[in-house]
Amino acid sequence: MLIGVVGDFSGPVAPYSTAALQGAQVALDELNAAGGINGQRIQLRPYDDRNDPVEGATIAKRLGDEVLSVIVTSGSSPALSMGPVLNRAGLPFITTLSSNPAVTESGWKYANRLHLSDRHQIERIIQHALDTDKLTKIAILYDTSDLGVGGRNIALKTLEKRSVKPLVVEGWKQTDADFSSQLIKLKSAGVEGVIIWGAVEGAVRIAQQMRALALDKVQIYGGGGLVSQKFIDLGGSAVEGTIATWAYLDTSTPIVTALEKTFESRFKSKLDIFGAQGYDALRILAQAISTAGTKPSDRPKILEAIRSMKYQGAVGEITFGPDGENIRKIYIARLKAGKFSVLD
Repeated sequence: MLIGVVGDFSGPVAPYSTAALQGAQVALDELNAAGGINGQRIQLRPYDDRNDPVEGATIAKRLGDEVLSVIVTSGSSPALSMGPVLNRAGLPFITTLSSNPAVTESGWKYANRLHLSDRHQIERIIQHALDTDKLTKIAILYDTSDLGVGGRNIALKTLEKRSVKPLVVEGWKQTDADFSSQLIKLKSAGVEGVIIWGAVEGAVRIAQQMRALALDKVQIYGGGGLVSQKFIDLGGSAVEGTIATWAYLDTSTPIVTALEKTFESRFKSKLDIFGAQGYDALRILAQAISTAGTKPSDRPKILEAIRSMKYQGAVGEITFGPDGENIRKIYIARLKAGKFSVLD
């Protein structure tokens, strides 16, 4: 029985996609050791989209003939290109990284999201900035990918509802190295806090150049993608104090403790939320398939089983709404002394 795992395994999103694939591989070993699904062994087949939406759509066109269901560990741009193709093929899929709201708001019947939606994350981080931190002078910096542009649009609408007009709204390309023009605007406007929505590398470079321009007192806010070891390692002291949304991973639970031990022993890297979501994604699919059946004709029943289950996994209790959006609490975390900790 084949389950596809599509992601960026060689491009800029590779750390997230790879972590999810590794988490799924741990789940695979556990499931096969316990007899597989209804006596059938499971196989995972990775597909590398290289963070390219064209390649993602090309891969998606093959999957209906090759796999029973799919885990999409890609960033938002490839995931959005794959979504309508997978939906037309009637392939149940679970995304573990893409946070663009369109994944579950485009009417794709077979889409399910395990990660947090940008809509919910941005609303939560703005609530914290305005109500808890009492800031009013806000800026938005975003990368020009589907992730960043979608986040910008949600942030603008959310701030408008709160009668707050951002002082600076500026974009950047993921390949940009110099952010001086954007940051000089922040300094001239007297910004108190900046929402940075985009890939880790860009966020790190912005934080480092903010320090160089004496903008270190400006509070940095971001999404769950920043709550990663890569952000901490690349950013060092420049990213200390960052506040971000977090799909909190409770390391005190028995399931996470066991998963951490296996994951870190096998892959020599720390378990993060993306690895845990990859683990849970495969176990959710396995539970659904065991109930619904293992034939391609059973795919509608597999989807129904996903939507009707209450799953207790590494990231906590998960249920999916009728649109495929998972229902989970969004925490706020601050980076202090090289570690993210929950604020509220």
